[in-house]
Amino acid sequence: MSSTANTQITAILESLIRTNDQRIRWYEKAITQLKPEDRDLVGVFESNLRRSQEHNEFLNEEIKDLDDESLVQQALREERPEGSPKFTGQNRHAVLMNCEVSETATQLAYQKALNNPQLPGYIKELLGEQREELEKMRRRIMALKTTAL
Repeated sequence: MSSTANTQITAILESLIRTNDQRIRWYEKAITQLKPEDRDLVGVFESNLRRSQEHNEFLNEEIKDLDDESLVQQALREERPEGSPKFTGQNRHAVLMNCEVSETATQLAYQKALNNPQLPGYIKELLGEQREELEKMRRRIMALKTTAL
């Protein structure tokens, strides 16, 4: 693969890493917003953020395989502070609604990456698997939100 193609693929994967990082921050923030009677959601939220951490590990390995210089770019990116999630309301439904927004944004980011013709088939396949798993998590959050009314 050409250096330009590797750079484009790396940019796509780094974008997904940022998306997963934001998803992690959403769930960390959501956990702090839960009321004592909603602590049953902690396990769901922690599971979802762990999966994003695992997805990032995979994405970072792919970047390393594409170009070792990308690790320098990643280190620089990690030093930049990103905005923290904004939560409105602190009841169960509001927390779950905010998590659903994060899940939907994650789905859109993955779909955008999958639509990119620059990605090799093996990466598209693996990202497709991650997206399917994330979609199941999104549906779970939506179901929890519906029952929280």
